Order: sequence, then structure tokens, then C-alpha cells
Amino acid sequence: MRQSFASSGSVLADKRYAYGDALLAEGDAVAAADLFAQAIEQAPDWAPAYLAWGLALEQAGAAAKALTAIERAHVLDRDGTLGTALHRARLTGSAPNGMSPAYVAALFDQYAPRFESHLVAGLAYRGPQVIAALIDRAVGARRIVAALDLGCGTGLMAKSLTHRTAEIDGIDLSTEMLKQAAATSLYGILMPGECVAVMRGLPARRYDLVVAADVLVYLGDLRPIFEQVGRLLREDGIFAGTVEAAEAEDYRLGGDLRFRHSPAYIRRILAEAGLSCAILQPCVTRTESGRDVPGLAVLARTT
Repeated sequence: MRQSFASSGSVLADKRYAYGDALLAEGDAVAAADLFAQAIEQAPDWAPAYLAWGLALEQAGAAAKALTAIERAHVLDRDGTLGTALHRARLTGSAPNGMSPAYVAALFDQYAPRFESHLVAGLAYRGPQVIAALIDRAVGARRIVAALDLGCGTGLMAKSLTHRTAEIDGIDLSTEMLKQAAATSLYGILMPGECVAVMRGLPARRYDLVVAADVLVYLGDLRPIFEQVGRLLREDGIFAGTVEAAEAEDYRLGGDLRFRHSPAYIRRILAEAGLSCAILQPCVTRTESGRDVPGLAVLARTT
């Protein structure tokens, strides 16, 4: 996903940025970097230009200069909407605990109008189907009374659960996504905000099922969210979700600014939250550039 940005306030800077963006998309990182530098000359405090300059310098092989530019972008990105902290972490090899809620909200507010068409048609996304199959396998014919959809987006997960649940609530950071989810009429309550913060305000033992489709990839440290999942689930409750797979380390930030988690980490953090991992199996929930993205499908129960 690519973000769009507000004008710098300088027509010339905006034009230089647009030209640079086009050249970067065509693979001419050196020329793009020069144009982004020209944009900065016209708008010295415009964070998007510094970020774009840094990314172009990185592609051009100037890693040290790229980090300097992105550090400056991070200073100027005061509300965190550009994700500069993630780019800085990626360049330095560090593993942040998660993402700025402001960045995720801004990203998906822009993405909402084309979310389903791009995700399903463009990326062959099938996360909800993977999760629904796990649930069917685990509960048989039992109907679920109350479910919670974390990062519900436009409602794709709810569409895969209508045969199974009597009531489903949703949480999402993006108000634009929630508008589309509301239009499906599949949800009981839709709650705006960061998942963990919203979950902390809900009464314990409220749900029989909590699902997380393509949500945990935006979180590094899963302890806080799994703690809340364990608190919200009733006796014999179920959690089902997907992650992208890491091979060895607990979790790491990928080049696409999505987190990968290892099987050992998933099992350990679930256990710490009082959840027993019943199913943890390889899966593919989407493709990227024509290649399957390795993932893990997980189902856990309250202990």
C-alpha cells in the first residue's frame, strides 16, 4: 500500500515530489533522489519528502545517507502517520514492539475505498476462509453465541462467520473501514480504536470466539493482545487467527513493514495468556508479486 500526502504548501515542491515518485516507481532511484532533494529545498520541513528521499537513497545504495534522511523525517513526523519509526527500525535492524496507531489508521483510511478489490482480487487474500475452516474443524456443528473480530476492516471475516455466530462485534483503527463494515449490517457493535486499548475497556468473559485475520502482522509484541484475548474469552472459548511466519526469532519486521512471528513465540505467548495452542499449521493467506506469502494459522482454547 502506498500513502498519499497533503500538499507541502509549495507548488514547486509538490511537483518535484510527484516527478520523483514516478521515477522511483520506474526504478530510477538516483534521479528520484535528486528530485526529492529539490523538493526539500523548496519545503525544508516537509516530512514526506525526507522519507521519500531516504527510500530513494536506500534503493540507490546510499544506506548511511538514507538513514540520515529518514531520521530527519522521523523528527518531522510528529503524529506518527508516516511510519518513519518503522523505516528507521528496518534500516537499523531493530525490532519495534509495534506500529504507531496513527500510521495504521491513516494507511487504512486511504486504503478503504479499494481495500476489498485489491486484497481479494490483487493479492488473492483468503485469510477469513483459512480461519473459518479452523473454527469449523474445532467446534463441529456448535453455534457460537458471541464473537469479536479484531481489526475487522470492511467485514470480510464476518462474512465468513455468518453461518457460525449469533452475534459478532468488531474493532478497527480506521473509521473509513468501519463505515464499510457497518454497511454490511453483519456486526452488532463496531468499536473504533486500537485493539488492545478497546479490549481493556470491555467486560471479562464476554466472548466465545475472538478472531484476528491479517491483524497480528501489524503488531510485534503479541503479549498485550493475547492477554486481553485470554481475559475476554469465556470457558471453552476459542481464539483463531493468522500471522506471517518467521523462521527462528520471536518476531521481526519485514521489508514490507509487516511483522513475522515464529511458531515457538506464538505457542509461548499464548501459554502465558492462559491459552492452549490446539492448532498451529502452515498456511498461505495472500500472494505478493505473484508469490505465496508463508503464514501460520493458529487456533487456541482457554485452559
